Amino acid sequence: MAEKGGLRAREINIDAGWYGGHGFRVVVLDPDWDHERASYTTSDLGEFVATLEGWMWMIAQRGELPKPGP
Repeated sequence: MAEKGGLRAREINIDAGWYGGHGFRVVVLDPDWDHERASYTTSDLGEFVATLEGWMWMIAQRGELPKPGP
């Protein structure tokens, strides 16, 4: 059960996909595009999938948001 008021109780959105000319991108939004919390871009499919899986696990299992990138 989600803890009341905690990260797991909020709606966190993840946008992930291929952006032509830029590569694969994962973006964590809390709760919308006006509140981008972290993003990662790569041309490597394996890194993209690993990042997406890792961030989803971090949010769902640990109740934490990924750290913003540089």
